[in-house]
Amino acid sequence: MTLTAGVLAFLLFAAPGGAAVQPGSFLEYVAICQATATAAAADACGVELADRDVVAGIYALRQGRPLWILRPDAEVEIPALIDRFADAASHGLHPDRYDPAGLRDAAVALGGGTPRERAALDVALTAAVAGYTADLAGFRLQSPVREELGFVPRAGGKLESIVVGIADGTAPPSEAVETAAPTSTEYADLRRLLGSWRAIVRRGGWPHIDDGPTLRPGARDARVPALRMRLAGGVADVAVEAADVYDEVLQAAVRDAQARFGLACDGIIGPRTLAALNVPAADRLRQIEFSLERLRGLPRRLGERHVRVDLLRGTLQVVAGDTVEISMRTIIGKPERPTPVLSSRITCLEANPYWNIPQTLAREDVLPKLQRDPGYLQQRGIRAFETWRPGAPELDTAAIDWRAIAPEQLAFKLQQVPGPANPLGQVKFLFANPYSVYIHDTPGEYEFTLPDRFFSSGCVRVEEPVRLAQALLGDRYGEFTAALDSGATVSFTLPRPVPVHLVYLTAWVDGAGRPCFRDDVYGVVEEQEEAIAAGTPARNLPGADRARVDVDEPGARVVADAAGPLR
Repeated sequence: MTLTAGVLAFLLFAAPGGAAVQPGSFLEYVAICQATATAAAADACGVELADRDVVAGIYALRQGRPLWILRPDAEVEIPALIDRFADAASHGLHPDRYDPAGLRDAAVALGGGTPRERAALDVALTAAVAGYTADLAGFRLQSPVREELGFVPRAGGKLESIVVGIADGTAPPSEAVETAAPTSTEYADLRRLLGSWRAIVRRGGWPHIDDGPTLRPGARDARVPALRMRLAGGVADVAVEAADVYDEVLQAAVRDAQARFGLACDGIIGPRTLAALNVPAADRLRQIEFSLERLRGLPRRLGERHVRVDLLRGTLQVVAGDTVEISMRTIIGKPERPTPVLSSRITCLEANPYWNIPQTLAREDVLPKLQRDPGYLQQRGIRAFETWRPGAPELDTAAIDWRAIAPEQLAFKLQQVPGPANPLGQVKFLFANPYSVYIHDTPGEYEFTLPDRFFSSGCVRVEEPVRLAQALLGDRYGEFTAALDSGATVSFTLPRPVPVHLVYLTAWVDGAGRPCFRDDVYGVVEEQEEAIAAGTPARNLPGADRARVDVDEPGARVVADAAGPLR
């Protein structure tokens, strides 16, 4: 039974609660609408508890008054609202979730139905508006982490208040409901891409290119016509012809496709390029829908000036308004140690940081090396402390029989001093989060030239950390460089906390208007789809489940005896 049919079935045959009221009166509408708050209504309508609570809360804010049916423009606005629900696919949402067909049938009551039928329509519309608004506002991806750090998807309070505001505002509800969606150019561009990609899927997508030897520029190959058709079926300006020569025009189109897929742009069609070209159009469509959901889950106010880390794009940007001030490449977590998606605020940075080696890494990575080479700690400038408590006594590492320690028994705190061997490099940037991850420098500069940069244990490594420090510190940058040169560990509080957003998108439109796609490295697309299909919030964002995160160099757990003075 659909939501609309369930509401109608219950309200048409169940007596309204409370005192008797005059049939056909305003109070009868009120009494019927208030009935949705009863458990019996929820059971009869098949409305889930969360939905029923929201609908009941909406009518409580209105003292039971209807939201839609008594509007002077009801005969225009109610059909317009239903049309919005029917067009939900333009946002990558599923219209059936809001039951536009059932609402259209119920809307017949506007032209002469009984008060009970009209009130039932009001309740069904309220449930649909609440669901549609929640989905547009990103409530399905609301993260407990984002909540506790002060970021919410939508300014203005709870969903109940937002829906009442839509009903009571000066703008037509069919227009007001759309304001729950992101207003960014990024979101609008991705919506347009969604529409064009649906057209590609309707046309049948593109042909599969058979496996074969690596295809190099100038080669002749029977697969070249299929390659032409594949590229022409996407967005490339390539003529479809029978020629089997991999010519310069086709090479340019392949290099463009490689750039959009995040691959090496060499024009050589090897296994990875072939696999990317052979991803079905329908799967690319899913990636676009996934990314629209991700954008809806972002805070609406990212910050007039903020740091954005696009995990799959492999970039960090400092953004002021619509201007990208600086951009640099990043390295993020391995698939088995994913970098979390989160929003927080960078509050300070540390010059010449110590590295307090996490227990997971100490047990899995350091201990085996130490057991093979007892001098490993001394060579790397790593000290050992009895416990993780501040002020714990330092141990003589040469006096410890490391071979006798099983990984699960290792409880010492291992701490690496600042220096060229320290994996944090010269600087780390701290922001509150429950995963103990942060942004930091790294000695492995060569890694930034690789197209795939998933090497860390969860933290974000940046290519130009000193440049980032300059952008964030402003007038205090001179103090920072002096601290770097001194070799001392010094913490600097930012003049103003800077919002930071770690974002996970598998599709986007670049500055040239080209569609870009990335593999779902952390395997989140299916997880998100299953959560939404089940009607539950998709809270297990990458890294949001602590059991999935083996934290990298922990920023939020700066041990007191390792940190320098705070300036």
